[in-house]
Amino acid sequence: MSPACTAMPAAMPAAMPALLPHLMPAYMPACTPTSMVAASWTLPATPSSVPRARRAARGLLAEWDPPRETGEAAELLVSELVTNAVRHAHGPVVLSMWARDGRLRCEVADTDPRPPRPRRAGEQDEGSRGLELVQALADAWGSTPSRRGKVVWFELAAPGCA
Repeated sequence: MSPACTAMPAAMPAAMPALLPHLMPAYMPACTPTSMVAASWTLPATPSSVPRARRAARGLLAEWDPPRETGEAAELLVSELVTNAVRHAHGPVVLSMWARDGRLRCEVADTDPRPPRPRRAGEQDEGSRGLELVQALADAWGSTPSRRGKVVWFELAAPGCA
């Protein structure tokens, strides 16, 4: 699953709406040199979507070439958010990523309207640490309600990205 390179027109605001996946087809011209690039993938709510999302993120990050630590953190956090969406939603999951002005933003949209809740994992628990990782590694993160559920997002400083 190799993402197509897409560029956002300069008129798009710096704070992109959570509905980017729905807007992308109308606003996505062929690759041109601009200050923002973006990509989006729609994935089924199945466990096999988690490695697919990691591969998609890894491929796009390789094109953007952020610092190694930023790329590794982004790939891990994408994996965690997609895992949560697959576990708790019953419809398609949309992963959207874009970089602009040295910031990387990733969003995962799903059909579950409930906001994510960080949980305290016990020493013996094998799960429930995903949002703890997001809190620890992301510069900012949050959740936004949408018409179809919610969008969970994170941002990282990504010098060199777009």
